Amino acid sequence: MTAAIIPASRHDSGREERVPSPSDIATLARPFARQYGIDELYLFGSMASGEANADSDIDFIYATSHDDMRARRVANFRSALRDAFGRDIDLVDADYITQSEKKPYDEMIRLLFVRNVTSKPILRILPTDDEEQV
Repeated sequence: MTAAIIPASRHDSGREERVPSPSDIATLARPFARQYGIDELYLFGSMASGEANADSDIDFIYATSHDDMRARRVANFRSALRDAFGRDIDLVDADYITQSEKKPYDEMIRLLFVRNVTSKPILRILPTDDEEQV
């Protein structure tokens, strides 16, 4: 399995920006997630933990069906989020969190990442409580 982290790209709007709250992020991200077929979406990192500043990116864990258009849908989702928030977006495939890597070094890196992510708040955006997966 290749690392399923889509790195952030620089997005410099040249303006001073306020740091969005986790609630603001969820409200804005949820419709885009639905539009692009994202089944599960979680906020993590500095935005979820309240440690963000004006230069912070927004980190998401996502899950979506594996189909021929998956890569395109995820790239378009990331682009839509970047445009909507005016800041860098990192997307981590939930499979990367839950599935072991074959190479020992890659697995060690994955486990360190998972330990770091799970040691801080992770906020569920999708599914919502009334859309709970069965």
